Amino acid sequence: RNAMAPLDRGRSPGKPSRKRRRTVMKPAPAVTLRPLTESDIDAIAALDALWHEDAWSRDYLWGYFRDPRCLAYVAIGNAPYVGFAGGHIEDSVLRIGNLAVAPTYRRQGVGLLLIRHIAVIAKEYGLRDLRLEVRDSNGPALALYEKTGFVTVRRLKGYYGAADALEMHRPL
Repeated sequence: RNAMAPLDRGRSPGKPSRKRRRTVMKPAPAVTLRPLTESDIDAIAALDALWHEDAWSRDYLWGYFRDPRCLAYVAIGNAPYVGFAGGHIEDSVLRIGNLAVAPTYRRQGVGLLLIRHIAVIAKEYGLRDLRLEVRDSNGPALALYEKTGFVTVRRLKGYYGAADALEMHRPL
């Protein structure tokens, strides 16, 4: 042993000295997905307002989601609305414009389920890519998007006023 090396008290040889923080996902809840309808808009607007500083108004949400180029789904669980996601078809791309999960359902796979579902539907439409913008400080969203295969392609300075966004793409 090197005389200059610090003593490693309380750990077995071969184990790293740093403790790793393990993130444990709760078991996935019983959630079903269905296409978003007008009757969902009030609940979706309330859910959106929980997570986004610049939440979309009810009228803006309904205008966005009723567009025929939009694919939008709600996640229904024990609480009526546990999440939603939607995006617009632009050429061969689905640009995801909004995704939110109810606070009590976060870290339980609902966001993952929504993204995977939208990816399957987009592929059935013959689309080639998913794209989105996300606030660069939104660590949980960035982790979710990276876990589902998105990569950052560029930084968008001032996209959210004083905050930057990252543009992310995922091939289908």
